[in-house]
Amino acid sequence: EITNPDKYRGVPVPSLPGFTSLIKGFRRGEMTVLTGPTGSGKTTFLGQASLDLAEQGVNVLWGSFEIKNTRLMHKLLQQYMKDVLPI
Repeated sequence: EITNPDKYRGVPVPSLPGFTSLIKGFRRGEMTVLTGPTGSGKTTFLGQASLDLAEQGVNVLWGSFEIKNTRLMHKLLQQYMKDVLPI
């Protein structure tokens, strides 16, 4: 990894270039866990990262004890459409 870092780069998150630069993308076989207090932006951040990865053909798995699946889908669709959806 030290002598050939580009070989170990993962899938980038194009809309979050600073994050991609920091972690060098999401790499196959690794699990990333994001934690933080309620209201800190975890769902919004992961929603954006998930949309970027899905647009590149990468499978994404979500697990949450805080948000219902229907609410999560609504939030992701809003992020994808870049607009407010009717309820």
